[in-house]
Amino acid sequence: MITMKAIYPKQWIWFLLGFGLFFFTRTSSFIPIAIALAPIFILRLIKDQKPLRGIGITVAGFVLILEMNFWTPLDLSSPFPFIFTFIRSLLLGIVLALPYIVTRLVQRQKNSFVSTLIFPVAAVAVYYLDSVLGPFKGVVVFYAYSQYGNLPLVQLLSLAGIWILIFLLSWFSSVVVWWWDHDFRWENTKKGMAVFLTVAIGFLIYGGARVSPYSFDYDGNTVRVASVVFHHESDGPKPGIDKMLNERLFTPLQETLDKVRHYTFEAASAHSEIIVFQEFSLIIPEEEEAEAILSFQELARDHGVYLCISYVSMPELLEGEHKEFMGYMELSDEEEEGRNMAVLIDDRGEIVATYQKHHLVFGESTWVLEGPGIIPVVETPHGRVGLVICRDMEFSDYMRQAGKQDADIVLAPSYEAISSLSITYAQMLRSVEQGFSFVRPCANGLSVAVDFHGRVLSSTNSFKSSQSVMYADVPTKGRKTLYTFTGDLFAWMCIFVLCGFILLAKYPGIGRR
Repeated sequence: MITMKAIYPKQWIWFLLGFGLFFFTRTSSFIPIAIALAPIFILRLIKDQKPLRGIGITVAGFVLILEMNFWTPLDLSSPFPFIFTFIRSLLLGIVLALPYIVTRLVQRQKNSFVSTLIFPVAAVAVYYLDSVLGPFKGVVVFYAYSQYGNLPLVQLLSLAGIWILIFLLSWFSSVVVWWWDHDFRWENTKKGMAVFLTVAIGFLIYGGARVSPYSFDYDGNTVRVASVVFHHESDGPKPGIDKMLNERLFTPLQETLDKVRHYTFEAASAHSEIIVFQEFSLIIPEEEEAEAILSFQELARDHGVYLCISYVSMPELLEGEHKEFMGYMELSDEEEEGRNMAVLIDDRGEIVATYQKHHLVFGESTWVLEGPGIIPVVETPHGRVGLVICRDMEFSDYMRQAGKQDADIVLAPSYEAISSLSITYAQMLRSVEQGFSFVRPCANGLSVAVDFHGRVLSSTNSFKSSQSVMYADVPTKGRKTLYTFTGDLFAWMCIFVLCGFILLAKYPGIGRR
């Protein structure tokens, strides 16, 4: 059994520093440098313990911090949120601890500089496999989104996605620990340090060149895009989207269409040529869908704009009592789920693209069906425009569809189920990976427009601003990136290298043959 007494006083310092810093990598008010510093002390902590004890302490540390980040009070009348949060924190804590565990078990006490690669390749391998196989699919990986403001560093995503950024930051932590193991003696470590610094500086020069003023070459080749978010106007409490979907509390069609008309007129008057509305702009019965779309087409044609609007169309519930499971209403065999849709209409009133949300958030599949997973990209006078919805942007491999179709601009109507800004930071990185500009009107979160280098062109925080319309002049031409063509090849290379390290640790004679 692991107790607090099992950690010696010196290791207590490493525990508090490591996991104290890690706390600031998982909140919306994160400290970017924390993600490079926290692993130094966590690696030091696990190395200084016996394997089993070190593993237990490390997992416990991650779970503790995640519980603090996601804390949900226990409500005995409805304990599901608390239980869900605890299980989520436990599983995620194990996932986050795995690279440290692998490093502890594979790395020898007296290690060469080559051994500094074990932790970074383990981090890439574990987090990549988790993003593909779960339990936490998608790539809302804090290593990447916490660096969103460091433009030269973020440009590495154009080479190999977030995986190369995870590798470099983890390698920095590992090299510092290796230097620490050698008592910070430069004469014994200068060759290894020179290798790391050469690689790191080379990457930063590449990133700096991409975002220098000399590469700012889209002046005059832009289109004004308006992003529209509805604000709650009544004095009463606003029902959550989950409640509206669960109980099918449809938005009043004519009242909502009047809002759409008002903001379309306002945005068109400000010379916007593309107008994008938030996710869940309307939640309507299936029989009202055709009427709503005809109204959208008329608006686009009358104002001569491209109009993108997201809505949910749902069948009416049958009469009678419905059972509930974990707070979600269960449909009968005769009832059907709805569809979370986005439609793009050109300036002549013609529908040029429709899209059904593919990657649903937890619980959303209770109410709507998963889309087929095909991203439409259409030719317009303002470049090639792609269309997705909210969480779809969290999947790098999925968004390669847009990159392969040479999308210049991707529109992503969004709505945050939880009050968060960091989700937007994570999603905007797809622009750098795939070379397109990105516009995200987001209710209950951060609306943003960024160019293909991740430069923020415009942003609006819905928690601090009553502004409903955000304007941005967005480049009409994207950039080709290496990552679009190679995909996750770098991540697979790290998996292969990690397997090699594991084999060498198990059969050390292999390396001497």
